[in-house]
Parts: sequence; C-alpha cells; structure tokens
Amino acid sequence: MAKNKKQFRLGILGGMGPMAGVWFQKIIIDSTPAKKDQDHIQVVCFTNPKIPDRTISLAEDGGKSYIKEVSKSLKVLADSGANLAVITCNTAHAKLKEIQKNASVPILDMINLTVNNVTKNFSNVLILATEATIREKIYQSKNGSSNVNWICPDKRTQQKVSKIIYSIKAGQEKNILENIVSIVKKLNKNSDAVIFACTELSIYAKEARKLLKIPVVDPLEILAREVVRLSQK
Repeated sequence: MAKNKKQFRLGILGGMGPMAGVWFQKIIIDSTPAKKDQDHIQVVCFTNPKIPDRTISLAEDGGKSYIKEVSKSLKVLADSGANLAVITCNTAHAKLKEIQKNASVPILDMINLTVNNVTKNFSNVLILATEATIREKIYQSKNGSSNVNWICPDKRTQQKVSKIIYSIKAGQEKNILENIVSIVKKLNKNSDAVIFACTELSIYAKEARKLLKIPVVDPLEILAREVVRLSQK
C-alpha cells in the first residue's frame, strides 16, 4: 500500500513589522482557489517582533544580530512541521544566503520571485523600500535585474519613505495612503511600475492601485501566488 504524501505546511516568519505575517496569511487565503475549509493551505505563523531592526542591524553589525534571531525563529517553524518557509520582510532578504545555511527548512526567495516577475513585464521601475533595502541593492543585485532601470528616491524623499514605514509600524496610520501616493506621483516620470518593496507598504498596495496610473507591484502578492502554486503541485 502506497504511503500518504506528506502534507504541505507553510511556515511564515512574521513580526517584521507587526502586521507582516498576518497580512501575508490573508493574501494567501485570498489567492487560494478554495471552495471549502479543507481546500486551504496549512499554515504555521510565528510572529516574532523581537527580531532586531534589520536596517539598524545591517548598518551596525552587518546583519549578525537579526540573522541570529531569524535563524532561531525558523527553527520554531521547522519544529512545528513546516516544510517550506517564507520571511515576510524585504530587508531581511539582504542576508538570505546566510540565513538559509542555518535553516533546516527551505526558504522561498521573495526578492528573486519579484525580480523575475518585473523583468518580464517592465523596463523602468520605481522602488519604494527601507533605507537598507535601497542601500544594500537587494533588488538590483539579483540575476536578471540588470535588464531593469531601477529608479530610487533621492535622499530627502527616501527619508520621507522611511518615516512612513516607521509610522505604519507604530500604528500611526493617519494620511499614510495619501502620503505614499503623493511620493509615487512626484517620483514617477518615466516609470513603468512601482514596487512596494516593504511589507508595511504592501498593506496599502491594493488601495494605492486605485489612485495611481502605473502598476503597483507587491512582492507579498507574488510570493503568495508562488506558495499557492507549490501547494497545488
């Protein structure tokens, strides 16, 4: 008698910021072609807000402090039966290779998936992200990314983007959408699309699309579609 196939169980590492993992789980549910409870994906979500700030860690210790805590968190997911993991933080992917070396569960590369999607569809892409994501060139360093003209905010505008991101983390959501849209409109001169390359910004992607004339690329949505595809294999 044939053995039962191992159940697909996704591990989500959230807490970077506080809504990241929870929001991603909602996107997965929305992306799953389910007709009943049993059609959905098994998910273990570990929201760990104690992971050090990735932007600060990368600047002060090359990412060592957050890598250590992320590795511990991935073990929690693996011990919970997850056979695939995702990290719902763009900036954390700066050290994905080092993190994967210490992980006992494979990790989907959200940045790689997004770059593959972008290079197929766009040529000039505006990127909104944390200061570290821009500084570390997390998107620009991926294979195939040289085919895209990446448009980054000037220093003053980047400070505004960073302020918005940390305001969302703090739950101070007044005028957030309006401010994001204003920045995109200001920077959008020859862009084919804009990437909301921070999970805090992803929360506003759906509403921003209604107010902007260019496509809004959300890495969490791309990651969710890949998770659903793999679960159905």
